[in-house]
Amino acid sequence: MDEDTNAIIDKVFYKQNKEVEVEPNESEILNLIGDEKVYYFSKRDRGFEKFFKINKDICSFICVPLYIRSRLSGIIHIYYKEVYIYSEEEIKYLETIAHQAALAIHDTRLVGSSVLLQESHHRIKNNLQSIISLMSLYKMSIKKDPRKDVTEILDDLMSKIKSIAAVHELLSKDKLSRSIINLKDMIIKIVKFMSSTREEIKFNFELDDIFVSYSKASAIALVVNELVTNSLKYAFVGKDNGEITIISKFENESIKLVVSDNGVGFPQNFDIQKTRGLGLSIVYSIITKQLNGEIEMESSNGAKVRIEIPVKQISKNISVEEMEKI
Repeated sequence: MDEDTNAIIDKVFYKQNKEVEVEPNESEILNLIGDEKVYYFSKRDRGFEKFFKINKDICSFICVPLYIRSRLSGIIHIYYKEVYIYSEEEIKYLETIAHQAALAIHDTRLVGSSVLLQESHHRIKNNLQSIISLMSLYKMSIKKDPRKDVTEILDDLMSKIKSIAAVHELLSKDKLSRSIINLKDMIIKIVKFMSSTREEIKFNFELDDIFVSYSKASAIALVVNELVTNSLKYAFVGKDNGEITIISKFENESIKLVVSDNGVGFPQNFDIQKTRGLGLSIVYSIITKQLNGEIEMESSNGAKVRIEIPVKQISKNISVEEMEKI
């Protein structure tokens, strides 16, 4: 768990009986956990079912919080098909397991700190590779159409580089030296520098605390940058003001990202797979090839882009050669 937001970073399950279906309601459980002790609930307790999103045959469960330096860092859940009555000896045993698990997490973070410099070298190398790939794409774009405004192209490129830098800056400020990024913080940071010259545009946010790997965050940063850039450029032509809404939710083991505006919408019969625009072509390639996700676009009171990215799917880097095929 993230100790600042209580957002779930990762989960691990072990089932003796594979037929048992259970999904805890983490928000309700977190509301009750307040200190370092074992919590026990059974179907005899009023409101027992509110602790579950899905419950098939579970009659009792135990929660054992993991604390590191007096901060909640995780929870062990143990579920029973019957109303289980535990002993004082079992409580001490569970508390010992929780203490050892917390120490293991803490030690892992210390090890992570010691190798952070080495990982930083890899990240910087990957960042530079991404920048080189983007520069190659823009160079080819100018060759295909020399009439394009070079200043505008350079502004676009610098904006994308700033988005990559924003991810690296957030990572460098993580107190626990983790290689994960909160998408909420990243999106707000990107929009902040992009909106600084467009005060007439209002931004609305509905953002969950979602933690993803550094590589995935960098790819999503480029996508958000391009979609917001597209709205700022084309949505509000001839208008004195406008609104852009960004939604990021975690549902069914997927990240649901929506970027919409109340502008003029996409051109009639617009198809992102056939567009000649470099920016949206990059977006489509990142979502479908690098992140193995899906993207939908629609015009309804403006432009709306819906993106779904599977969290567990391992992302892969796109080479310069693959990007140049866009």
